[in-house]
Order: sequence, then structure tokens, then C-alpha cells
Amino acid sequence: MQPGYRFFAAELDLFELVRDDHARQREWLQALSRPNLSLPERQQGALELGHWLSVHAAAERATLYATLREQEAGELAVLCSIDEHRYINQLLRELWMLSERASPTAWARAVQALSREIEAHQEEEEHAIFCLLGEHISAQQRVQLAHDYQRETGLQHMLLQPELPA
Repeated sequence: MQPGYRFFAAELDLFELVRDDHARQREWLQALSRPNLSLPERQQGALELGHWLSVHAAAERATLYATLREQEAGELAVLCSIDEHRYINQLLRELWMLSERASPTAWARAVQALSREIEAHQEEEEHAIFCLLGEHISAQQRVQLAHDYQRETGLQHMLLQPELPA
């Protein structure tokens, strides 16, 4: 169920890497919304999605959001994005709790709610955040940030072990 990850892509910029991660997240959510997933598949899928979302969020904070905070108008956008991450984590915890006991219909509703929230967050990032940041950094800086993002993602995969939501 694990989507692939592109490490060390030489000429990708930060925006492309984040879009790739967003596409992978949508693939995870689509896999979790399959009807008739077994309980172990639900649990494992929710656990792995949570891990990948945590890695992604940490890499965004270290690169995309850190750079955006340097811009005058960026602080509010960063705070809003971090709040969205927190809410997504809450929905993910609820999904995990449902993974053991929910009917297929309740599970599908929970995955759909999580999907809507994640997709709205991705839309905001890929349009408003990228536009705001794109006005202030060069293409070369975006490539350097992509390398930083990849390094941070690799580090977070080592540091953040998949764990049950608290």
C-alpha cells in the first residue's frame, strides 16, 4: 500500500516535490477508501498514512514554511497551514480509532472527511502559498529548497517511526 518516493531528483524544485507528495497522499487516501478493507488493512493503512503525513509536515515546516516566514505576508499563511496540519492529525486519530470497529460505511465517511480536509489544504498550499513564496524566491532557490526538503524527508523517515495515534 506504500506509494513510491522520489529521492535525489536533480532538477526538481520545491513546488514540484511538494506536489508529488500531495499526489501520493491522495493515492493513500484512495487506497484507504476501497470498500471491504480488512481490519488489519485499515489499521496498517491509517498508520502508514499518518507516518507519511508526519514526515511531509515536518519537511514542509523545515523548508517551505521556514522560507515563507521570512516574507512579510508569510507568517499568517504559515500559522493557518500549521493549524490545518493539526486538524488533519485530529481527523487521522479519529480514523485510527474507527479502524478497529467501524462499519464499512462509517469508515468510508471518515476517510472521505479526511480526504476533503487534506485536499483543501493541498489546494491552498499549491495555489496561495506557492504563489506567495514564488514571488520572493528564485528558481535556483526553489531547487536548493528541493534538496533541503529531500534531506529533511529522509531524516524524518529515520526519526519518526510509525506509531499509533495518541
